[in-house]
Amino acid sequence: MKKITKHVMTMMTASSLCLGSLLADLAPDYDKGSEQLGKDTLVDQAKKGGGDFALQGRAWWVAAANDLWKAGDKVTITGIAIPIRGDTTAPNVITFTFYDIGSDDNFDPAATVVGTAEEAYPGGETGVWYAKFDEPITFTAHGSGVAVGFASKSGTMFLKVSNQQSAPGIFRKAIKNGEPVVDEFPNFAMTLAGTVEPGKK
Repeated sequence: MKKITKHVMTMMTASSLCLGSLLADLAPDYDKGSEQLGKDTLVDQAKKGGGDFALQGRAWWVAAANDLWKAGDKVTITGIAIPIRGDTTAPNVITFTFYDIGSDDNFDPAATVVGTAEEAYPGGETGVWYAKFDEPITFTAHGSGVAVGFASKSGTMFLKVSNQQSAPGIFRKAIKNGEPVVDEFPNFAMTLAGTVEPGKK
């Protein structure tokens, strides 16, 4: 039976209360290479630009990255940064679902859910928005990477998708079969904060 842990931040603002959730807002203006999410990042690719993806409910794809750690390592994810188109996105709540992609290093529908995080988006300008999780997501890796799924609580959110990516690449993959997304924007520019503790030899 898969264990799903829900991570909810505890600070409250007026906009998050209007959404009816005891959540902290995603904050704007994340800068790649900064320490806004802390000193340690697992992958740091979040940036503006690219095309638009209309997120209505659960996205049909995940953002998957390999070669971040080794099988057996203890992984702790403490925060996230993603690009959002603000002028067309009303205040909302977004749920992030994290998957261990497994020993074959290839996301597929059987990938194990290792945790979720729910954050409020208060509305604002287009840019990179970020949040630190109140409780970290921790798991022992079976492979070298992670996949992140996205879902909006109500209405439509517009995420920015990318066609430019430096190593390690973050690729959009279909949830139903794990196949790479083949279109003009096959990548997703995302940052994950956290640490890796090497597994026992």
